[in-house]
Amino acid sequence: MRSVLSIPLVAEGASIGAMKVYPLQPGAYTMRAEAVMQLFARQAAILLTNTQTLADARRLSAQLTEALINRDTIGQAKGILMARGATNQRAAFAMLATASQQSNTRLHDVARQLVDDTIDRNAGRSQT
Repeated sequence: MRSVLSIPLVAEGASIGAMKVYPLQPGAYTMRAEAVMQLFARQAAILLTNTQTLADARRLSAQLTEALINRDTIGQAKGILMARGATNQRAAFAMLATASQQSNTRLHDVARQLVDDTIDRNAGRSQT
């Protein structure tokens, strides 16, 4: 490496990286080359920021979709527990939370298992 040109990638006032080039000859870059590199760096920073924003939005959308599905499953599980004798929704949720902690399993997984087991048991009864 004989020289280096390094330009920061700045987006929304924050540095998100740097663009670097390494020529084989010393002093290879002029002021014009640096100005052109800065133009590329600005565009690269915008592209990186937009790509990250899109990825964040997709991740959030997936998390919200999963949360809605989990909410329904937890609601179904609470209903099953109330049909089995839990005094109210709060008590049913507390039962799910306790089972989750005791089994070291996520709450929605405990709820899903309860719902699936209930469906399987009811399907078995209707076939006999």
